[in-house]
Amino acid sequence: MIGLLILSMGSCKITFVVNKTGYYSNYDKLTNLDKKSIVFLSAEDTIATKCKDTSIIYAVNALQLQAYMEQYDSCLVYAWNQECHGKYCVFPMAIEQYCQKNHYKYIILLRKYSSFDIVRDAIYGQFPVFSINEQYYQTNEVAKYESVFKQTLSVPPITDKKYSTFWIFKQGKFEKFENGEKILTNKQIKLL
Repeated sequence: MIGLLILSMGSCKITFVVNKTGYYSNYDKLTNLDKKSIVFLSAEDTIATKCKDTSIIYAVNALQLQAYMEQYDSCLVYAWNQECHGKYCVFPMAIEQYCQKNHYKYIILLRKYSSFDIVRDAIYGQFPVFSINEQYYQTNEVAKYESVFKQTLSVPPITDKKYSTFWIFKQGKFEKFENGEKILTNKQIKLL
């Protein structure tokens, strides 16, 4: 909730505005052109039948992603926060090289839509990109929709940041977190 606190000291007023806590998908801040590049799948849609165009970002729910991953022996899901510039933030194309070397189906999952120019410039047209369907989860709060999404995929709570963004699945079942340091030891990996 947005809170408002007004302290009155005689003729002097001090106003504090407290914004909502948490962070949001930022879909509402995208341009109309960028919004056209995102397709929200209905709960009945499947990735296999609907997601053919690699220039489109498909907003999916966890069950749709799980069904898609069941087709593959091994998948690496990169839960990408494109605003991250920390130690374990890696350019998406570099992860593709790691996935090819290790025989993983590579899946990019956008955590939110901020810095959309980075998304557009970095990955459009290269391979399928997914986002978490905030319409399906009926919230634009990242912590809320991401929590339910991860629970559905049986992704356990993260205790160490180096494991936060790389998830390994075997035939649609969560297997383990991939160590970000292990990925970063690959000499071809470029940091953002």
